[in-house]
Amino acid sequence: ITLIDRYYVDPVDDRELVEAAMAGLTARLDEHSEFIPPSMYGAFKDVIEQEFAGIGILVEQPEKAKPVRVITPLVGSPALAAGVLPGDQILKVNGEDVSGLEIGAVSDRLRGPVGTTLTLTVRRKVEEAYKDVNIDLSRRTIELESVVGSHRDQENRWVFRLREHPEIAYVRLTSFGEKTVGELKGVLESLNNDFESLILDVRANSGGLLYAAVEVCDDFLESGR
Repeated sequence: ITLIDRYYVDPVDDRELVEAAMAGLTARLDEHSEFIPPSMYGAFKDVIEQEFAGIGILVEQPEKAKPVRVITPLVGSPALAAGVLPGDQILKVNGEDVSGLEIGAVSDRLRGPVGTTLTLTVRRKVEEAYKDVNIDLSRRTIELESVVGSHRDQENRWVFRLREHPEIAYVRLTSFGEKTVGELKGVLESLNNDFESLILDVRANSGGLLYAAVEVCDDFLESGR
Protein backbone atom coordinates (compact mmCIF):
# COMPACT_ATOMS: atom_id res chain seq x y z
CA ILE A 1 0.00 0.00 0.00
CA THR A 2 2.86 2.35 0.80
CA LEU A 3 4.48 1.68 -2.58
CA ILE A 4 1.21 2.20 -4.42
CA ASP A 5 0.57 5.42 -2.50
CA ARG A 6 4.07 6.67 -3.31
CA TYR A 7 4.52 5.61 -6.92
CA TYR A 8 1.13 4.93 -8.54
CA VAL A 9 0.19 7.47 -11.19
CA ASP A 10 -3.25 8.31 -9.72
CA PRO A 11 -4.42 8.87 -6.13
CA VAL A 12 -5.80 5.67 -4.56
CA ASP A 13 -7.91 5.42 -1.42
CA ASP A 14 -6.24 3.20 1.21
CA ARG A 15 -9.58 1.84 2.44
CA GLU A 16 -10.48 0.68 -1.07
CA LEU A 17 -7.15 -1.15 -1.33
CA VAL A 18 -7.64 -2.87 2.03
CA GLU A 19 -11.21 -3.90 1.20
CA ALA A 20 -10.08 -5.25 -2.17
CA ALA A 21 -7.31 -7.22 -0.44
CA MET A 22 -9.77 -8.67 2.09
CA ALA A 23 -12.15 -9.65 -0.71
CA GLY A 24 -9.26 -11.38 -2.45
CA LEU A 25 -8.29 -13.29 0.71
CA THR A 26 -11.79 -14.63 1.34
CA ALA A 27 -12.22 -15.47 -2.36
CA ARG A 28 -9.60 -18.20 -1.83
CA LEU A 29 -11.87 -19.90 0.72
CA ASP A 30 -15.10 -21.80 0.02
CA GLU A 31 -17.89 -20.20 -2.01
CA HIS A 32 -19.88 -19.32 1.13
CA SER A 33 -17.13 -17.19 2.71
CA GLU A 34 -17.18 -13.50 1.91
CA PHE A 35 -15.75 -10.28 3.30
CA ILE A 36 -18.45 -7.72 4.04
CA PRO A 37 -17.10 -4.13 4.03
CA PRO A 38 -18.47 -1.56 6.48
CA SER A 39 -20.49 0.13 3.72
CA MET A 40 -22.47 -3.07 3.14
CA TYR A 41 -22.67 -4.38 6.72
CA GLY A 42 -25.79 -2.41 7.62
CA ALA A 43 -27.75 -3.93 4.73
CA PHE A 44 -26.43 -7.40 5.58
CA LYS A 45 -27.50 -6.99 9.21
CA ASP A 46 -30.97 -5.89 8.10
CA VAL A 47 -31.39 -9.07 6.06
CA ILE A 48 -30.30 -11.28 8.98
CA GLU A 49 -32.53 -9.51 11.52
CA GLN A 50 -35.34 -9.25 8.93
CA GLU A 51 -36.33 -5.73 9.87
CA PHE A 52 -35.09 -2.18 9.51
CA ALA A 53 -36.30 1.39 9.83
CA GLY A 54 -36.85 2.83 6.40
CA ILE A 55 -39.31 3.40 3.57
CA GLY A 56 -39.55 -0.18 2.24
CA ILE A 57 -38.06 -0.50 -1.24
CA LEU A 58 -35.84 -3.01 -3.00
CA VAL A 59 -33.19 -1.26 -5.07
CA GLU A 60 -30.43 -2.05 -7.55
CA GLN A 61 -27.61 -0.19 -9.30
CA PRO A 62 -27.26 -1.52 -12.86
CA GLU A 63 -24.25 0.68 -13.60
CA LYS A 64 -21.60 2.12 -11.31
CA ALA A 65 -21.87 5.89 -10.75
CA LYS A 66 -25.40 5.81 -12.20
CA PRO A 67 -28.56 6.46 -10.15
CA VAL A 68 -29.85 3.69 -7.90
CA ARG A 69 -33.07 2.27 -9.30
CA VAL A 70 -36.16 0.96 -7.53
CA ILE A 71 -36.87 -2.72 -8.22
CA THR A 72 -40.15 -2.65 -6.31
CA PRO A 73 -41.72 -1.11 -3.21
CA LEU A 74 -42.52 -3.70 -0.53
CA VAL A 75 -46.11 -4.67 0.17
CA GLY A 76 -47.60 -2.48 2.93
CA SER A 77 -44.62 -0.12 2.96
CA PRO A 78 -44.59 3.70 3.15
CA ALA A 79 -43.01 3.73 -0.32
CA LEU A 80 -45.92 1.82 -1.84
CA ALA A 81 -48.46 4.04 -0.11
CA ALA A 82 -46.67 7.21 -1.28
CA GLY A 83 -46.60 6.10 -4.91
CA VAL A 84 -42.99 5.00 -5.48
CA LEU A 85 -42.92 2.87 -8.65
CA PRO A 86 -40.64 0.15 -10.05
CA GLY A 87 -38.06 1.73 -12.34
CA ASP A 88 -37.91 5.05 -10.48
CA GLN A 89 -34.34 6.40 -10.42
CA ILE A 90 -33.34 7.96 -7.09
CA LEU A 91 -31.78 11.38 -7.70
CA LYS A 92 -32.02 13.15 -4.32
CA VAL A 93 -32.73 12.37 -0.67
CA ASN A 94 -33.84 15.43 1.30
CA GLY A 95 -32.39 17.65 -1.40
CA GLU A 96 -28.97 15.97 -1.39
CA ASP A 97 -27.80 14.77 -4.79
CA VAL A 98 -27.25 11.00 -4.53
CA SER A 99 -27.39 10.21 -8.26
CA GLY A 100 -23.69 9.33 -8.37
CA LEU A 101 -23.38 7.52 -5.03
CA GLU A 102 -23.00 3.78 -4.58
CA ILE A 103 -26.02 1.76 -3.56
CA GLY A 104 -24.81 1.32 0.05
CA ALA A 105 -24.46 5.07 0.56
CA VAL A 106 -27.92 5.71 -0.88
CA SER A 107 -29.46 3.00 1.33
CA ASP A 108 -27.85 4.59 4.40
CA ARG A 109 -29.57 7.88 3.60
CA LEU A 110 -32.94 6.18 3.20
CA ARG A 111 -32.71 4.60 6.66
CA GLY A 112 -33.41 6.55 9.82
CA PRO A 113 -35.39 6.60 13.07
CA VAL A 114 -38.99 5.42 12.91
CA GLY A 115 -41.38 8.34 12.44
CA THR A 116 -38.90 10.67 10.74
CA THR A 117 -39.73 12.04 7.30
CA LEU A 118 -37.81 12.45 4.09
CA THR A 119 -38.35 13.77 0.59
CA LEU A 120 -37.34 11.54 -2.27
CA THR A 121 -36.67 12.99 -5.71
CA VAL A 122 -36.97 10.35 -8.41
CA ARG A 123 -36.72 10.40 -12.19
CA ARG A 124 -39.65 8.55 -13.72
CA LYS A 125 -40.37 7.62 -17.30
CA VAL A 126 -43.81 8.90 -18.29
CA GLU A 127 -44.77 7.71 -21.76
CA GLU A 128 -41.76 8.71 -23.88
CA ALA A 129 -40.30 11.39 -21.58
CA TYR A 130 -38.60 11.48 -18.17
CA LYS A 131 -40.02 13.54 -15.34
CA ASP A 132 -38.55 14.40 -11.92
CA VAL A 133 -41.01 13.75 -9.08
CA ASN A 134 -40.79 14.71 -5.39
CA ILE A 135 -42.28 12.17 -2.96
CA ASP A 136 -42.73 12.78 0.77
CA LEU A 137 -42.45 9.70 2.99
CA SER A 138 -42.37 8.75 6.66
CA ARG A 139 -40.00 6.03 7.86
CA ARG A 140 -41.32 3.10 9.85
CA THR A 141 -40.22 -0.40 10.82
CA ILE A 142 -40.13 -2.62 7.74
CA GLU A 143 -40.27 -6.36 8.25
CA LEU A 144 -38.63 -8.56 5.63
CA GLU A 145 -40.25 -11.86 4.75
CA SER A 146 -37.96 -14.85 4.27
CA VAL A 147 -40.73 -17.40 3.62
CA VAL A 148 -42.95 -16.64 0.63
CA GLY A 149 -45.46 -18.50 -1.49
CA SER A 150 -46.33 -19.09 -5.11
CA HIS A 151 -48.53 -16.02 -5.60
CA ARG A 152 -50.73 -13.58 -3.69
CA ASP A 153 -54.48 -13.70 -3.32
CA GLN A 154 -56.91 -10.79 -3.75
CA GLU A 155 -56.18 -9.63 -0.20
CA ASN A 156 -52.43 -9.55 -0.93
CA ARG A 157 -51.69 -12.61 1.22
CA TRP A 158 -49.25 -15.30 0.11
CA VAL A 159 -50.77 -18.49 -1.24
CA PHE A 160 -48.56 -21.48 -0.46
CA ARG A 161 -49.87 -23.66 -3.24
CA LEU A 162 -49.16 -23.77 -6.95
CA ARG A 163 -51.81 -21.86 -8.86
CA GLU A 164 -52.27 -24.55 -11.53
CA HIS A 165 -51.88 -27.47 -9.10
CA PRO A 166 -53.25 -26.48 -5.66
CA GLU A 167 -52.70 -30.03 -4.41
CA ILE A 168 -48.97 -29.22 -4.46
CA ALA A 169 -47.78 -27.00 -1.60
CA TYR A 170 -45.05 -24.51 -2.52
CA VAL A 171 -42.80 -22.70 -0.02
CA ARG A 172 -39.86 -20.52 -1.05
CA LEU A 173 -37.11 -19.60 1.43
CA THR A 174 -35.35 -16.41 0.33
CA SER A 175 -32.85 -16.42 3.22
CA PHE A 176 -32.14 -17.92 6.64
CA GLY A 177 -32.81 -15.06 9.04
CA GLU A 178 -33.75 -14.77 12.69
CA LYS A 179 -37.48 -15.22 11.95
CA THR A 180 -37.26 -17.87 9.22
CA VAL A 181 -37.85 -20.90 11.47
CA GLY A 182 -40.96 -19.37 13.06
CA GLU A 183 -42.30 -18.20 9.69
CA LEU A 184 -41.87 -21.67 8.17
CA LYS A 185 -43.51 -23.43 11.11
CA GLY A 186 -46.48 -21.08 10.84
CA VAL A 187 -46.87 -21.86 7.14
CA LEU A 188 -46.62 -25.63 7.69
CA GLU A 189 -49.24 -25.43 10.45
CA SER A 190 -51.59 -23.49 8.16
CA LEU A 191 -51.16 -26.13 5.43
CA ASN A 192 -52.00 -28.81 8.03
CA ASN A 193 -50.52 -31.63 5.90
CA ASP A 194 -53.33 -31.05 3.40
CA PHE A 195 -51.29 -31.57 0.23
CA GLU A 196 -50.05 -34.39 -1.97
CA SER A 197 -46.50 -33.08 -2.14
CA LEU A 198 -44.44 -30.13 -0.96
CA ILE A 199 -41.87 -28.07 -2.85
CA LEU A 200 -39.32 -26.33 -0.64
CA ASP A 201 -37.65 -23.88 -3.02
CA VAL A 202 -34.22 -22.58 -1.97
CA ARG A 203 -33.11 -21.31 -5.38
CA ALA A 204 -31.45 -17.89 -5.10
CA ASN A 205 -31.46 -18.19 -1.29
CA SER A 206 -28.90 -15.66 -0.08
CA GLY A 207 -27.88 -17.74 2.97
CA GLY A 208 -27.73 -16.29 6.45
CA LEU A 209 -27.69 -17.87 9.90
CA LEU A 210 -26.38 -21.44 10.13
CA TYR A 211 -28.57 -22.35 13.11
CA ALA A 212 -31.67 -21.24 11.20
CA ALA A 213 -30.76 -23.52 8.28
CA VAL A 214 -30.14 -26.41 10.69
CA GLU A 215 -33.49 -25.91 12.42
CA VAL A 216 -35.27 -25.85 9.07
CA CYS A 217 -33.62 -29.18 8.23
CA ASP A 218 -34.71 -30.53 11.62
CA ASP A 219 -38.34 -29.96 10.60
CA PHE A 220 -37.93 -32.49 7.78
CA LEU A 221 -35.09 -34.86 8.78
CA GLU A 222 -35.31 -37.36 11.64
CA SER A 223 -31.58 -37.89 12.22
CA GLY A 224 -28.07 -37.29 10.88
CA ARG A 225 -25.81 -34.31 10.42
